[in-house]
Amino acid sequence: MSVAALPKFEVLTFAARQELRVADLTGPALNRLGTDANLFASNDYAVTQEWSRQLMNHAQARDGIRYHSRKNPRKHNYAIYDTSVAKASLRVLERGPFGALPELYTILDKYEVALIG
Repeated sequence: MSVAALPKFEVLTFAARQELRVADLTGPALNRLGTDANLFASNDYAVTQEWSRQLMNHAQARDGIRYHSRKNPRKHNYAIYDTSVAKASLRVLERGPFGALPELYTILDKYEVALIG
């Protein structure tokens, strides 16, 4: 990523006003779906996006998915779909420029992400 691109991004802290229905893809559910954690480690975005589309249409995952982070499998990521329920539920608590995040460079170093000047 370019340093010049940083102002285009923001960091948000948000809370859900109500419980969202998300598919938990961090454990046995992957076996039931016939896949494994390689799904999230893949850079083949056509495949991962198709999985997401299929899950979005499933009644149990109507608001999003929960999955292990590719860069740190001990952490979880959430992909929240653009649904009316999710939009009504999410409330932004804090908002700020990505470049002003105090721990930005520590995080980038930890995950070996480079910024190009």
